[in-house]
Amino acid sequence: MAKSLTANDVKYSKPKDKEYLLADGRQGLYLRILSTGGKSWIYKYKLDGKARKLTLGQYPDIGLADARDVHAATRLLVRKGHDPAEPLPPDPERLTVSGLIDLYKIHSKENKSETTSSSECWGLDKYVLPTIGSLVVKDVRRADAIKLIEGVGKGGMAAQILKYSRSMFTFAVNRELVEYNPFSSIASAVPSVKANSRSRVLTDVEIKYLWEHLVSIRDPRSLETRRALLLILVTGQRPEEVTSMHRIEIKIGVSDQDRCEICQRCGWWTIPWERIKTRSSRKEDHSVFLSPLALQIIGNTQKYIFVGPRDENKPLQRQALSHYVVDHKHFDLPHWTPHDFRRTAATGLASLGCPDEAIDAILNHSKKGIISTYNRHKYNAEKRHWLTVWGEHLQSLCQL
Repeated sequence: MAKSLTANDVKYSKPKDKEYLLADGRQGLYLRILSTGGKSWIYKYKLDGKARKLTLGQYPDIGLADARDVHAATRLLVRKGHDPAEPLPPDPERLTVSGLIDLYKIHSKENKSETTSSSECWGLDKYVLPTIGSLVVKDVRRADAIKLIEGVGKGGMAAQILKYSRSMFTFAVNRELVEYNPFSSIASAVPSVKANSRSRVLTDVEIKYLWEHLVSIRDPRSLETRRALLLILVTGQRPEEVTSMHRIEIKIGVSDQDRCEICQRCGWWTIPWERIKTRSSRKEDHSVFLSPLALQIIGNTQKYIFVGPRDENKPLQRQALSHYVVDHKHFDLPHWTPHDFRRTAATGLASLGCPDEAIDAILNHSKKGIISTYNRHKYNAEKRHWLTVWGEHLQSLCQL
């Protein structure tokens, strides 16, 4: 057994041409002296038959006595089969909801789309963390969950926060951090999470009213949000797909008609399948015809078409649209959401005579049954015709 080091051995050890180690006499604890004169404590150990090494700290920040204490605690972890180089698993007896949120954020970012993860992280930080963040996870009860969701308010946001919270606690259950999910099956106890009717379609009068208001507001801070809302109405695409739109997805004047290459007044937007809601079951890009009205809204931005308020290299977040509508009290109209613009576009196309098959193609709805296997038609000609008709209808309606 090597001789134990003394405080003077550590203090007065001198550097040499190459780094070397001084053993302390305790299993695996060494003082490393670099050729530059720097000193640090290291622990050599074996786990699963493999030799490993871990730096415990720098000298003199950690003295001899402290190094021995750290070594003893680290060695105990190894004896229990845990690699001290890896972070300790959370202790269910002490883990707070705040700590669980941090763990879940990592899981969400690694396993979900950027849009979904961003929405989850935002919702958990804004609503869950301030309300129950200090509670120990195992102590959260259904009453706490109900109080949290009721405090969010009514309608879609309450439903979303319930969804995010339930997903986070399901993550905790699956990792044996908690025995049950307090957010499961509470929708019936919280009337505020009942979804608003999904049949809201704006009338022509409401469309004209909203268009005039959205283009007349002079606040530059809301310009990106207002433009995104209008493009949802013009193209009929999902809000989250519109807000993440990038210039590289757009091609101007590309068509089977030669004159389009000269005109440059319309084009196509190809949404990558990775950003589409149906990506888990259908890995197909979606082509959207861009009418002259759509291109007018899009403008000449060369990166993200709708940039976030804090970083021009990041897109506008989907929830910014909903917050804007709510903050403006739905512009004094009966309750409506950004997604209702998509439904309004579909209904408007139908009223103009667009066939259901073409509407489904424009909206990128999945084909049902055997037709999904045999009908591979992309309806590009129909998309171009009917989105042009729809754009002209909006221009006439709103006197653009």
